[in-house]
Amino acid sequence: MKTIRSTRRSVLAAVLVSSALLWGCEQDETLTFEDVAEINQTVQDDNRSQQESDVVNEFVAMGFDDNQVDVTGAQQVKMLRFRRLPSGVEPVYDNDTDDDGTPGPYSVTIDFGTEGVSCYDGRTRRGVITATATGRYRDEGTVITTTTEGYGVSRDGGVNWFNHDFSRTVTNNGLNEDENISYTVVESNVITSPEGQVTNWSSTRTREWDWGTDNTPFTADDFYYITGNGLTERVGVRTIDHVINEAVTFKFDCGVVYGGVITHTDRASGNNIVVDYGEGCTIAKTITYNINGQTFTFPL
Repeated sequence: MKTIRSTRRSVLAAVLVSSALLWGCEQDETLTFEDVAEINQTVQDDNRSQQESDVVNEFVAMGFDDNQVDVTGAQQVKMLRFRRLPSGVEPVYDNDTDDDGTPGPYSVTIDFGTEGVSCYDGRTRRGVITATATGRYRDEGTVITTTTEGYGVSRDGGVNWFNHDFSRTVTNNGLNEDENISYTVVESNVITSPEGQVTNWSSTRTREWDWGTDNTPFTADDFYYITGNGLTERVGVRTIDHVINEAVTFKFDCGVVYGGVITHTDRASGNNIVVDYGEGCTIAKTITYNINGQTFTFPL
């Protein structure tokens, strides 16, 4: 029987205390208005990329379970619901079979078209997501590779687009000590803003899938717990590193980040920016953080 962890579990409480103290000590009053603006833009690019990475995971990963013949009826409906693909966007599968009769790689293509399609979170998406998998999402040893082509996200109905060029590799490590499935996620993303600014983002993470108290996959009490680190380089402008201090959590019946704490460190100034996702589940959720004594918000 698995023990379900608190959705606000701490990796190390001492890390958070240290981060808060460090923030207070390293606040640099010599930062210019331009410095603060650049740091804020880089933190927002990091948030934007992290969010979209997890959305792409939702669109793809469960498809390598719901495409199997042993998943039908109500269970398949639940999985499709949690994937949140908009109406009219149908995944196209290709299940290869080797000459000896054993299954080969599975592939899926998700095409949002060139004009864009409105999605569950109020954003409009366009372009193509392509993924291959060596087996089912929940099976130990499965490797899923995902790329995007012409993939863009708009927050204003298609007026302004942030383009994302993702490359992701997800490896199923099997059950961990808590009897939850653990995945290693290695990924990169090139973001191009509406103004043409390019941002390089990369991360290495551990994604833990907790099936909840009922020990049944793809139900409303399932959680993802994400830990790891990475960097965001706003090319020619700023570079920040990030570390997840308190596991970023995604609840399957929630459309946004449910909780977690990430500390960003600006390489040029040494400033630490702590982003706390709070705890809750509303599409209109907004996070607040401080940079050099100034408060900023970012809508999820």
